[in-house]
Amino acid sequence: MDQIDMESPHSKWQTSGNVSWTMGVVNTKNEEGSKTEKLKAYIKCHLEPHIETLVEENWHLEADYVIRLNNHSNSNKNVYTRGSTSFSKTKEQNMSSLIKISDITDDFLLNDELTFEVEIGVKSSEGLPKSVDFLVKRTDSNAILTVGKEKFYVDKEVLSKNSTVFEDMFKSDGTGKAKNEYPVDDVNPETFHLFVKLASDVPMQFDCEFFEYLKTFNRRACHTFKFKLNHLNSCARYQKCVN
Repeated sequence: MDQIDMESPHSKWQTSGNVSWTMGVVNTKNEEGSKTEKLKAYIKCHLEPHIETLVEENWHLEADYVIRLNNHSNSNKNVYTRGSTSFSKTKEQNMSSLIKISDITDDFLLNDELTFEVEIGVKSSEGLPKSVDFLVKRTDSNAILTVGKEKFYVDKEVLSKNSTVFEDMFKSDGTGKAKNEYPVDDVNPETFHLFVKLASDVPMQFDCEFFEYLKTFNRRACHTFKFKLNHLNSCARYQKCVN
């Protein structure tokens, strides 16, 4: 093996449970005083600025992690590093154990690249806003929005407050035994889930690309009517993205 390209030292940020995660790899040869060339993997969590305003000063979470370096010829020879750690405002990063460069054979390379995978299991957290999954029935759910094969369990009062379209929809009885199921057509379930979160005042992370879609979605005919958020145009993040 000639050389490991370290031009992209960390992965793309992935968001789960109102926390963004990334995994990175550092070559110790670039560190002062290092005598042996090794790879040092790390996990980092991060809160977006608009989420930081919603958390407590002493927020923290406990997590288990597994970092896997894939052997593309024999998965039984994958290299694993496991551990448990905590993250907080003052500790956003955790280093795993070291992997010697000399232990990495050509079997670990695919198109001259190494493949790292990471699994993170959050055991507990305090001070963070709770993540809401509308695909799971909750005690405050009193209506079901059906999008394809997916069912979203929602609170009619909350959605009606933020959208006149939902308000009009819920004035009529739905289908099903409880007459509380309402079909929604021509919508991507994943995007609709984000839309329902936004319409339900759930703290969430999003980017300008989502808002551009939402801008179109907000005025697009859907099942002969439009899902329109009453407060979308006054949203500061929306204004920042479209201006």
